[in-house]
Amino acid sequence: MKKLLLLIIPIILLNYACFNKKPCDGEPKTINYTEVMVIKFINEQNENIFLNQYNIDSLIIKENNEQIEFQYLNEQIEFQLSSISSNNLKDNYNKEISTNILFQYKTNFVDTILFKIKPVIYPEKCNMTEYYYVKIYYNSELLINNNNTSCIICNYSNNQPLIIER
Repeated sequence: MKKLLLLIIPIILLNYACFNKKPCDGEPKTINYTEVMVIKFINEQNENIFLNQYNIDSLIIKENNEQIEFQYLNEQIEFQLSSISSNNLKDNYNKEISTNILFQYKTNFVDTILFKIKPVIYPEKCNMTEYYYVKIYYNSELLINNNNTSCIICNYSNNQPLIIER
């Protein structure tokens, strides 16, 4: 009888634990770890600055003082931030991550875009991940302030760049 009870009690406890878990409702939202930043710089006349003001071949882009690769397609600059790699974010959940991007057009002419993000994970929501906030500053001026989003420049997806007037 004791052996039977020792066998039945763990089975009951195991079933209780398994059947009382709430299933995830669909796929949980997750951060886009491979997001490409797409930016277009325009002047006051709404023209791309690389058509007549600056030479795209002389542009240097640096992330936290390290030169990064970029592409110039359809009058837009495209690059990825190393700071939003999956490894970096997983090590920094619930902490603010800042990365500074320098756009050097000429030897002494530089613009900056500062990205401030706070990735979070919700274990109680099937390990859903998102950015608690995303703040983007252009030359110290706040451009974007989004909350609870899965991407940095979501509003500018579908081939719509973040347009910056300089």
